[in-house]
Amino acid sequence: NQDFINEKMKSESDPIKQQYLNYEMKKLKVQEKWVKTRQSFIAVYGASIEELEQNIDGLVTAGKQLFTFDQLDKKEIKLLFELFNNSGHLSENTKIVKRKRANTDIIETATHGGLVFGTSFTYYQSSKGYHAIMYVSELPLTKKDFWISSIVNHEHVEVATIDYHINPNVDYEEEIGDTVENYNDEANQAKKRGKTTLSDAATRNANELRILADKMNDIGEVIKTMEIRLFISAPTLQELEEKVADMNKEVKFEARIYPGMMLSDYQSFFISHSLWATKFENNFREGIELPAETFGIGFAHNNSFLHDEEAFFYGSTQTGGRVYFDPFAKSKTRLSYSKFVAGSLGSGKSTLLKHMLEDNWMRGNFVYIFDKSGEFQKIVKRLGGAYLHLDGRDGLINLLQVFGLVSKADENSMEEDVDASFNSHLTDTVNRFNILYEFKTANANAKIRQILKEFYIQFGIYGKKATRPITRLSNNEYPTFIDFKHYLEKLFSQEREPTRKAVEDDLISMITEVIEPNSQQFIGYTTLDNLLDKQLICFDISMINDNSTDPVYDTLFNVALSLFLSQAQNNGRQEWKDYVQGRKLWSEIKRTQIITDECHNVLNPYKSYATRAYSMTVAEGRKFFIDITLATQNVAKMLPPNAAQMGGEIGQAMNDISNIIGLVQYRMWMKQPPTAIPTLQKYFSDDFREFDYKDIKSYGIEENRGSKMMLVGATEKPLIMYHWVSPAELELFEGGA
Repeated sequence: NQDFINEKMKSESDPIKQQYLNYEMKKLKVQEKWVKTRQSFIAVYGASIEELEQNIDGLVTAGKQLFTFDQLDKKEIKLLFELFNNSGHLSENTKIVKRKRANTDIIETATHGGLVFGTSFTYYQSSKGYHAIMYVSELPLTKKDFWISSIVNHEHVEVATIDYHINPNVDYEEEIGDTVENYNDEANQAKKRGKTTLSDAATRNANELRILADKMNDIGEVIKTMEIRLFISAPTLQELEEKVADMNKEVKFEARIYPGMMLSDYQSFFISHSLWATKFENNFREGIELPAETFGIGFAHNNSFLHDEEAFFYGSTQTGGRVYFDPFAKSKTRLSYSKFVAGSLGSGKSTLLKHMLEDNWMRGNFVYIFDKSGEFQKIVKRLGGAYLHLDGRDGLINLLQVFGLVSKADENSMEEDVDASFNSHLTDTVNRFNILYEFKTANANAKIRQILKEFYIQFGIYGKKATRPITRLSNNEYPTFIDFKHYLEKLFSQEREPTRKAVEDDLISMITEVIEPNSQQFIGYTTLDNLLDKQLICFDISMINDNSTDPVYDTLFNVALSLFLSQAQNNGRQEWKDYVQGRKLWSEIKRTQIITDECHNVLNPYKSYATRAYSMTVAEGRKFFIDITLATQNVAKMLPPNAAQMGGEIGQAMNDISNIIGLVQYRMWMKQPPTAIPTLQKYFSDDFREFDYKDIKSYGIEENRGSKMMLVGATEKPLIMYHWVSPAELELFEGGA
């Protein structure tokens, strides 16, 4: 990922982008340092090949609900051993040596010069310097989530090993019962002596053990033994002793070095605990006994992660793995780019959207936004974008202009289908007229469509008289509502057919009563497209609501959406052409992200005009490198429980919404209100396990970790992660996590 950012910095001439990319590089270097000290492996042993395979199968079966396992091959294991022998660094003297009785080459894992152990030493030597092994003998009483991390990830610890095993010779239930009785006696004696504090403490201890005993009986809780060894190295003996002294001062656990046990503790890295205990029975230590649940919450190994190759840092997983997310990465399972983001108020949703905006902006991609709450105004202006209003003050979009929104039927075709685009425009325009005006004539839509088509033919820009495709004219070559009204008035005066004459009269009334009073928004040639060469554009849609319809603004939003989609497709066609003709590499292609915040205001069963447009774009967007990002606070408003049973436009809109959310590549679930759970269970059951429905209600923002969320679609299984941004980014984003 650092190579990716370096290449971006080399080719970037914008000083502001250079500044942001440089900051991203600093973040990656911090993460690199973190990751280099936290690589984790699970070692599985067996007395025979058959037993080993059985043990591996048992591990995979037990952990398959949580992890995906990737088994190292022999060469990788040899390399791991060499890293261990050389204090985490590859030796310059590493050799590929030929085995005498085998056909495979192996890496020589011994350090150059060998290892020297002494019977009374508290260290051992190698060609790299001096090494000590500290054995953890006591843990702090309070253990938080991932508590093991604070032990094994200390800056002086280069390698840590953890052995887990169950002692078959101990009857823990009996021991717990005896201990509870002892605590009860202790509590009674203390109470008789008037020692209330001692009595209460003994009672608490007895109650905690009773709870543990209940778990052992009811859900199969077991007591396990843990042995933690910490390997520390330094070039000189003095530096090693200083590191050991620092460890003893700083840590909240007790660790000590056992003189004369360096060799046996060293060999524990290479053999199973049971074999080690047999071979070195004189050096046997009891280890630390804890319930398996306590080990579970302490699990600190980054076994879940997302490492896209050309990606910025997005946060970490529950197990500490890093998340580097490229929204336009492609693989066998990641085939498109669109996203659905859902999170209740204060869940960090807006911060995530702004992070993705910033990500795409730094990549050089186009970013178009529909902003409901005004939250994007600051970041858009800071990044040099255009923040526009739908009321006409910044320019207008001509409703009668035809945009090329449809491609040829072949799903791999990038070629614009002019006739299909024109027919789509007729459908959209009829729908917009119905939003703007209530037509008195029954079944008027077919007549309106016919009149519109004849108008474009009469105007000379469609049909046999047209000299160029209707989707590729300059703005001032399209008709305006003034032209359309003149045409209708002439048509009306000559019309003989009563039904058609009534529709023409309605259309004239619509222009007179709705269009002309809002001439700033509707009458004239498109002027907003002179801003479309900007990389970042945002429309304020604060006047649009989910539970009401404003005919003017709903129509203007619909036209603005068409403008964005048309521009995104034009961008995509040109980028694809540059790629196939060798003018651009795949990594140099500029993509387009279209963000709709609080999308339930425009994507709901009562606004079919929007659901149709989004459904078509999500289905075709992949071809044009388009990412449709939809975000909502309330998924239940988009998918109300009773809408699916309705027919007509509402039923079709519901189908469109289900289709949209089903087609997106990524779903990002943040904290959900209890009222949303039935919707999740009904429409998104594949994303959740049963206990996830309970957990997601308590997702929140954790200090130093970020907003908890579930990312679906980037990995084989849903990835629970924490989305993190720096304090500087948080200041820029203003709000959220």
